Amino acid sequence: MKNKIIKRVFFIILIFVLLFIFFVYMFNTYKKTYESDEIQLSGGSGQEKEYFAKVSNTDLMLAFPALKENIEGIGFHEADNKMAIGLLPIKETFKDNPEEIKEKYKKNIKPIFFLMNTRNRKQIPTSASDIALKENTPVLSPVTGIISKVIDYKLYKKYDDIKIEIIPDQNKDFKVKIIHLKNVVVKKGEKVKVGDSLGRVRTLSDKMNIQIGRYLPIKIEHIHIQVEKRGV
Repeated sequence: MKNKIIKRVFFIILIFVLLFIFFVYMFNTYKKTYESDEIQLSGGSGQEKEYFAKVSNTDLMLAFPALKENIEGIGFHEADNKMAIGLLPIKETFKDNPEEIKEKYKKNIKPIFFLMNTRNRKQIPTSASDIALKENTPVLSPVTGIISKVIDYKLYKKYDDIKIEIIPDQNKDFKVKIIHLKNVVVKKGEKVKVGDSLGRVRTLSDKMNIQIGRYLPIKIEHIHIQVEKRGV
């Protein structure tokens, strides 16, 4: 009788030990999965990914190209290149009305999304985006991919500027073009992740009337982003 009781107690203890091992294993598995998801959601800067647009008819997403709190507004407009693909804003986008948009900005709707006046380029109205930033703001990569071009050129054949092109890992049929940069810290062939530093926004407001500046009640600079099909 005594042996039966000992065996029964031993059996019960064994069950509890096995259940404990099982729960520890499940907890560690969940923890690793959660941490992995956090890593995938983070860019090179350690900031969680947040997107401002999806490329039309694709799975390609564009993350904010600066810390969200540094972005004053995002204005969508027609690209100057017919190969530019339409962008789908990820939040409510206000119609072209500078005074109304300024009032909404003052109510702390930030970053505010809006459409800008047509430039008669006859392209998709959201085929390009201007990201309004304060002077000297760091610019971050909106995609993970390979830097395919870093080019110095003359904007409107007058002003010094730098263009970066990135081939995104998410969809290598496209290239992401970014202009109005300075102090660029990447080079051709380099791998970048979402959130990695590219450089800083170039100061242009002292040289020209910036279209997006008409929609915001503060002095801003901007970068321009558009997506095009490769090899076309």
